[in-house]
Amino acid sequence: MIYKFSCITIGNEILSGFRVDTDFYNLVKKLGEIGYSCNLHLTVPDSLEMIKKALDMCLKETDIVFTIGGLGPTSDDLTRESISKFLEVELEFRKDIFDELKKKEPLLSEEKHKKYGLFPKGAKIYINEVGLAHAFMLSKENKRIFSLPGPPNEFEHTLNKIINDLKKFEDYSVLYFDLPFKKEIEIEEKLKEKIKASNLFFLPYSGGVVLGVRGKKREVEEFKNLILKEFKEEISSEGPEPLEKVIGDLLRNKNITLSTAESCTGGLLSSRITDIPGSSDYFIGGVVAYSNEIKKKVLGVKEEDLKNFGAVSEPVVKQMAEGIRTLFDTDFGIGISGIAGPTGGTPQKPVGTVYLSLSFREKTEIYKKFFTGSRKDIKFKSSHFILNELRKTLLKL
Repeated sequence: MIYKFSCITIGNEILSGFRVDTDFYNLVKKLGEIGYSCNLHLTVPDSLEMIKKALDMCLKETDIVFTIGGLGPTSDDLTRESISKFLEVELEFRKDIFDELKKKEPLLSEEKHKKYGLFPKGAKIYINEVGLAHAFMLSKENKRIFSLPGPPNEFEHTLNKIINDLKKFEDYSVLYFDLPFKKEIEIEEKLKEKIKASNLFFLPYSGGVVLGVRGKKREVEEFKNLILKEFKEEISSEGPEPLEKVIGDLLRNKNITLSTAESCTGGLLSSRITDIPGSSDYFIGGVVAYSNEIKKKVLGVKEEDLKNFGAVSEPVVKQMAEGIRTLFDTDFGIGISGIAGPTGGTPQKPVGTVYLSLSFREKTEIYKKFFTGSRKDIKFKSSHFILNELRKTLLKL
C-alpha cells in the first residue's frame, strides 16, 4: 500500500523565482522511502485566502497535508493564521515555548516576535533546535496538517522528527540507480515489458537519469536484479551516491592517486572531487590551466601544438593529462579542454566541443565529445563524463 499526501509550498519568493523549492523535492523523496506518495502539490503566495483555498483543495484529495514555509515572525508569514481559520481553531500563545526560544535568542521580544509562540490550539509541536520556527501538526476528523518551516536546514531537521511519527510501511521499498548519460526513453524501452510503469520513476539531471523503482520489498529485489543485469556497468551507483563519492571509494580501496588539469571546467572537476570528505587520501591536486601560457609553462604543452591544433584539441589535452600526472607524480592524470560557450565556437569546433583525456601509467585515452546546453551544463557534463570514464576504468583494474 502507498499512502497519499498533498503539499502546499507557501511564499512569494518561490513564485517570483528568487528561491528554488528544494524542500518539496526532499519531502517527496524522504516520504517516498517509507511508503508515501504525493498526490497533489500547490505553490501559493503569502495570502490568507490563497492558503485557505489550497488547504480546502488538498484536504479533499488526501488525508494528510504538508505545508512548507510562512512560519516566520513578520506580517507576511500567514500559515498559522490560515490553518487556524480554516479549521476554526483559535491560536494560542505558548509562553513556555517562547521563553525557551528567548534562552536561545535573547533579543527576541513578544512585541516583534510573538508569532514564534503562536500555535493552533491542540497542535502537536515539533521543536526546531536549529532555528526559531517550530513545526506543528493539527488533526481534525481523521485529517492531519503538518506545518514545517521553509529554511532548508530547519525544514529537514523538523521533517525527520515528523517522519518518526508517521506509519512506516514495512513491506515497502524504494531503490535508486544513477545512469550517467542515459535517456529516459532508452531506459523505458529496455524495461517496459518487464516492470510495470507504476513501479518506475525517473529523475533526469544534466548528466543523465536517476532511475527509481518502488513497490513491495520482494518485487523491488527482483527489479533490482533485473536492472543490474540490463544495465551492468552503466549504473554508476545505487542509492544513488554521488559519482564523486563512488570514484573516491574506488581510488581509496585500490590505493590509487589522481590529479587534474582543467581548462573549460575552471576547477569544477577538482571541486566535485574534494566535496567528498577524506578526498586527500587519493586526490593530490589540480591545476586550472585556463590560459595557453599556463598550459605551456606548468603542464609542458608544446607551443607548436597549441599553434597548429589549438587549445581545444587531442594533442593538447593529451599533454595536459600526462603533464599533470608527471608534475604531481600520481597514478591517474585528467585533462579537459573545450568550448563552454555561449561564444567562442567555430564551424570546425562549435560550442560544446570538449576534448577529455585520462592518463594512467603508460596509456592515455582521449575522448572527443559534443555537449549541449548552457555554459554551466557543458561544464558539468564535461566533469561528469570524465568521472564516469574514470569509474569504468577503475572497475577493470
